[in-house]
Amino acid sequence: MKTSELLVRDRSGTSPTTNRRNAQRRFTRTIAALGVLLSAGLVTGLAAPAHATTANAPGRAEATAEVAQNPLFKIVYDSTIFELVPQGDGVAPVALTYEKWRDVYNFQSPSPASTDFVKYPWSPTVYAVTFWPGGEDAWMWTPLSYPQWEAAGDPSPRIAGWIKGSYFYKWITSAELFVEGADGVNHKLSYEEWANSGFRNYTYRSDEGFMKLSWAPEIARILSLATGAARAITYSEWQEEGFPTPNAVQRTGDDMFYQACGSADVWYAGPAMNRRVTFQEWQGAGSPTPTPCLH
Repeated sequence: MKTSELLVRDRSGTSPTTNRRNAQRRFTRTIAALGVLLSAGLVTGLAAPAHATTANAPGRAEATAEVAQNPLFKIVYDSTIFELVPQGDGVAPVALTYEKWRDVYNFQSPSPASTDFVKYPWSPTVYAVTFWPGGEDAWMWTPLSYPQWEAAGDPSPRIAGWIKGSYFYKWITSAELFVEGADGVNHKLSYEEWANSGFRNYTYRSDEGFMKLSWAPEIARILSLATGAARAITYSEWQEEGFPTPNAVQRTGDDMFYQACGSADVWYAGPAMNRRVTFQEWQGAGSPTPTPCLH
């Protein structure tokens, strides 16, 4: 052994060359062992799991919790996605923006919302009603357009006893009960139809109604019973109102019969009309004496 080699031996009696070789062997064994541990998943903090994505990155941790808390729903006839957001003691559907669906929910697929399709038998309008949690006041009603109805799969609507937005009312001139749907269609209700609505409360229109003379076909719409304001209506207007039965009277307080100067024709002027009357109509009115030579 050379003297130079003796001078550089360490305390273990091993030369530097041997030390380097031993260190290299230890490093190689360590790397090999680490590879085994990594492949077995026994080392943490050194590499992300194979299933990790950007959704698991910092800032997305809230998304997992939010998805669990706020379920997503989609209504069949519309592209809008709703999330049920906690609100007070319940939840409320809130339209989800595309950005939030992308960034927070990571394009999570929504569940189909619970939706029914209904209509009144006297109206052509089909309504979709989506049953959000919270009872009747929380339900969402939509009068469907034809494209929406097609998008829903051309559903056959069931007959409903009540549709949100319906206005129930009664005129002072008859005991009949009416309903005006959210689409503006008026209908005279039978007792059974009112019962099917759940006996909804109605508005008593105590100063309005319909009237006709018992001896003439014209019908007048009473705008104010208190002031006597009224006007004649056409058959189509009466039909649009649901054919309310007018209160039939022989005379009104401010009507009159009159004759033109030099004419035997009798005219009538009142809330529903101002025209010449027949002999039978004049008799039906009680054969009143006309005011002569009025014009």
